[in-house]
Amino acid sequence: MVRQADSHGTFTLPTTGWAGSKSKIENCRGAEVPVLEAIGKARAGKRVQEYDAPSALGQRKIAASSNPSRRWVSRIGLAAAVGVSYFLIAYLSIGLMVTDAYSFFWPAAGIATGVLIALGPAARWPVVAGVACAVIVLNVLKYAGMPNAIAVTLVNSGEPVIVALLIQRYVGNDFSLDRVSHLAALAVSALIACAAFAIGWAIVLKFSLGLPILKTWLKVTENDAIGIVLVAPQ
Repeated sequence: MVRQADSHGTFTLPTTGWAGSKSKIENCRGAEVPVLEAIGKARAGKRVQEYDAPSALGQRKIAASSNPSRRWVSRIGLAAAVGVSYFLIAYLSIGLMVTDAYSFFWPAAGIATGVLIALGPAARWPVVAGVACAVIVLNVLKYAGMPNAIAVTLVNSGEPVIVALLIQRYVGNDFSLDRVSHLAALAVSALIACAAFAIGWAIVLKFSLGLPILKTWLKVTENDAIGIVLVAPQ
C-alpha cells in the first residue's frame, strides 16, 4: 500500500481499501467457523461408526447374559454335567473303598472343587445340585440307608463349597498352579473343609455301622482332602 502526502506534508493511508480488505478477512474468518464445525461433525460421525459395532456387540452380550431362560438352561446343563461326572467317578471309586464308609481317596470331591474354583461363585448352586443328585443316586444303588445318604450328601456337597470359598477369600480369582502359595492354600483349605464335614459323617457312621468316631473322622478327612488336592488342580 502507498502512502499519500497531504498539503501539510503528512502521509495518510487510504481507509477505504483497508476497510474493504478487513471486511474480506472477517468474512473469511466467519466462513471458517461452519467449515470447522462440519469437519468436526464428520470426524465425530466417523468415530461413532467405528465404535458402533463393538458397542452393539456388547449390548447383545449383555442382553444374552441377562436373559433368564438362557441362565437357567446353562445352570441346568452345568448341574447335569457335574452330576454325571461325579456319579461316574464316584461309582468307579467304590473299588478303592477300604471299608463301607471311606476309600483310600475320593477323587470325585476334587471334580466338584475344581469346577467351583474355575467358574467362581456363579456355579455354586448348580455344582451343589449336581453333586447332591449324584450322591443320592449312588446311595440308593448301594442301599446305604437314609441317615447315611443324608450325611454323605451334606459332606460331599459342602466340602467343595467351603474349599472354593476359602480359595476365593485368601487367593482371589487368579488361582494358578505355578504358585506354591496357591497350592498350599488349596491343601490347607481342603483339610479345613474336610475336617469340619467329616465330624458329622463320623457320628452318623458310629450309630449306623458302629465305626469308631475318631478313626473314621481321620480317615474321611484324609481321603477327601487327598482327592481334592490331587484332582481339583487338573
